[in-house]
Amino acid sequence: MGASGVGAAGMAGISLYQGYVQSEAIKSEAKFSAQLARQNAELAEAKAADAVVRGDKQASNLQLEVSQLLGTQRSGYAAQGVIVDSGSAAEVSDASRRSLQEDVNTIKSNAWKEAWGFKMDAQNIGFEAELNTRAAKNKARNTLITSGLQAANFAMQGVSKGGATSGKTTSSGFGSSGAGGSSFGGYSGVSGYAKS
Repeated sequence: MGASGVGAAGMAGISLYQGYVQSEAIKSEAKFSAQLARQNAELAEAKAADAVVRGDKQASNLQLEVSQLLGTQRSGYAAQGVIVDSGSAAEVSDASRRSLQEDVNTIKSNAWKEAWGFKMDAQNIGFEAELNTRAAKNKARNTLITSGLQAANFAMQGVSKGGATSGKTTSSGFGSSGAGGSSFGGYSGVSGYAKS
C-alpha cells in the first residue's frame, strides 16, 4: 500500500472514530434530557397530588368554620327563646349550609382543575421526552451512517490514487512492468499490452 493508500486508510479510520464519538455524545445528551424530563414529570404529578390535598384541607377547614358558626347561631337563637328548627332561624341555618356546600364544591373543583393542569403538564413532558429520544436515536444513527460513507469515500480515493501512481505510464497510458508483465492503473495485465 502506497503512502496515499495509508493516508486514505487513516482518514477513513478518523472519520469512523469521529462518527462514533459524535453518536455517543448525542445518545448521552438524549439520556440526560430524558432523565430530566422524567424528573419534571414526577414533579408535576407531585404538584397535582398536592393541589388535591390542599383543596380537601381547605374545604374541611371551611366546613369546620361554618359548623362553628351554625352552632353559635343556634346558641344565640336559643338564648333569645327562638325555636331554632323552624321559622326564620331554620331558614338562616339552611341558607348557611347551602352556601357552605357551594363553597366546598368550588374549592374542590378549583383544586381538581389545578391538579388536572399539572397532570397534563406531566403528560406533555412525557410525550416531548419520547419524541426527543427518538429524534436523538435517529440523529445518532445518521451520524454513524454519514461517517461510514465518508470513510468509504476516503478508502475509494486511496484506491484510486494508489492505482493511478502504481506504474510508470507512457504516452499511450499503458504502464510497463519490468519483467515481461504490464500494469495499467495499478492492475497487472498481459505482457503483450506493455509498451517496450
